[in-house]
Amino acid sequence: MGRDQRGFEKLYEVWVEYISPSASSASVFGSHDLGVTFDSGFPLSLKSSSLSVDLAPVEVESRAPQFEIRLNDGGTPRITSFEATLLSSRGKFGGGP
Repeated sequence: MGRDQRGFEKLYEVWVEYISPSASSASVFGSHDLGVTFDSGFPLSLKSSSLSVDLAPVEVESRAPQFEIRLNDGGTPRITSFEATLLSSRGKFGGGP
């Protein structure tokens, strides 16, 4: 069974692919209450690059976990894609009591 019986999932990590003309900083914030509040965030140091990937290991458990990417310093990176990994709240492979 891949889904928790209560319907809870855990946002485990967010991969961000980006292009940045200059070094910049961003943060990935997670929310367990549909975006009403967000956690303290995980900082990302985006390097100047034609194409790079960075990982934000976030842990948010909710029926509908959400995340938000915020730029911190007025930089102009372009996020080309992202991938969010969701896990059953009962474990990485959906098992457990």
